[in-house]
Amino acid sequence: MDRQGDFKIGDLVELKPNIKRILSLRGVGTIIAETVIKSSDFDERGINSFVDSYLVYFAEEDYAYTIPKNCLRLFSK
Repeated sequence: MDRQGDFKIGDLVELKPNIKRILSLRGVGTIIAETVIKSSDFDERGINSFVDSYLVYFAEEDYAYTIPKNCLRLFSK
């Protein structure tokens, strides 16, 4: 069973194949926090659109990225 965007802190995840074509991150990541991405436009008017996301640490990159939940899949159970 592949949980779609329903992960826990500490889960190992990877980018979905269609996202890997756009964004190349090496290895698998570990979820370290839940967060949101807030959207706004450039003319100072807030759109108030939020994208549910995770902060994911990729050891091979030695960096944490904020990635939308629907862009990830479980790497290992």
